[in-house]
Amino acid sequence: MLWWPRRSRPRGDDYPPTPPMKIIARLSVSFALVFAAQLSAQTGLQFNLGGPGEVIQDRFIFANNGVTATATAWSADRTETNPVLHVSEVVQWSPGIGVKNASETITDVPYVPYYVDNQNHYDFILFVFSAPVDISSVRLNPSAGTFDLDASYWLGNIDPAANLSGRAFTGLAGLGFGPRINSESIASNTSRDVAINTPAGGVNAILFGARVSGDAEFDRFKISTIQGCTVIPEPGTAALLLGSLLLAMGRRRR
Repeated sequence: MLWWPRRSRPRGDDYPPTPPMKIIARLSVSFALVFAAQLSAQTGLQFNLGGPGEVIQDRFIFANNGVTATATAWSADRTETNPVLHVSEVVQWSPGIGVKNASETITDVPYVPYYVDNQNHYDFILFVFSAPVDISSVRLNPSAGTFDLDASYWLGNIDPAANLSGRAFTGLAGLGFGPRINSESIASNTSRDVAINTPAGGVNAILFGARVSGDAEFDRFKISTIQGCTVIPEPGTAALLLGSLLLAMGRRRR
């Protein structure tokens, strides 16, 4: 009977070490696959803000593709030397949402014309999103009539529980907002899309309203739609993560 000696299986530490370039290649491929999956997972967003009838509430929550947008209303008395924001009410109607501030006591219901305007107060809607978003446009609806459609807005990353009450416009930076951006237009009886240039990395909030310190014409509109998409990691962030993985692997090998 022939007998062949059995070869013992090498222990784990008997295997030759994987060349560093192969480790880098494997990590690079894995990370590229993950990043590609994140790119394909980018989701378009469209928040349609109008609704049947007329409803007045302290806030509305809109949802689209797994992201929510909480809308609250704010107003500032334009006769003040340094206007500060106060809580108002959000009014939803089929053309979109508007603001009912403290100076407005219209009783002709239903379908009272509560707009986002700057006639007596500067009116704003604050939208806070449940995740960072890249906002591409905000649609303004003049509703019934021909109105000037100038607008002012701030973009930022803020504490979702932040309180704007008593804040002057110059104090918004302390909450995480960037500088005020003005968008000019002309009187119109058709909808207008305001293009939004969202900074890299996205934002979780936009404070949008009628033009601050604009021309003599009052601006008034309903906000009917917000469009954009979810935010994906930037290539620089991806490279940083890959570098961290390689550094961790190098320390482990030592």
